[in-house]
Amino acid sequence: MSKHDLTDREISEGRDYVRRFCLWEKQFRGFPKSLSLDWKSIPAKKFNKENLPNDKQGVYAFVVKPNIGNITWGGYILYVGKTEKQVFQSRFLQYFNETKKDKPRFWVSEMLKLWKESLFYYYAETPAADADKIENALLEALLPPNNEVFRGKLRNIKKEIYSR
Repeated sequence: MSKHDLTDREISEGRDYVRRFCLWEKQFRGFPKSLSLDWKSIPAKKFNKENLPNDKQGVYAFVVKPNIGNITWGGYILYVGKTEKQVFQSRFLQYFNETKKDKPRFWVSEMLKLWKESLFYYYAETPAADADKIENALLEALLPPNNEVFRGKLRNIKKEIYSR
């Protein structure tokens, strides 16, 4: 299909889905080999909160997985976080409640709207005391596009990389 086969509306709509990702192997290699996480996932649908532990804490990520043609192994990590004094179930629900606010975070409402059929919530249980350290290691290795807060030099690196 050539560009001329698409309408201006289709081209404009397609642009709504364009995201920049930083796939920096040097950063990947910096992730501590000692941190082996047991990731589980659920489709990011509000009713799936019941499938999450309501007594466990740890780190999580929102991932877009197209799941087409039996490709179940590909995905795009949009956001990484930690439960921080909450359990997975309540933290997950906060994202859906965010969209009801007068001024929700743009990336949250956009993520839930644009990829409602392809968005997954990955989570890994960790000791509460380790969640901050693990989240920071994931942020440094992955530089997810929707994360807004980075520490130290990463703050400037992420800003420069994604500002172009």
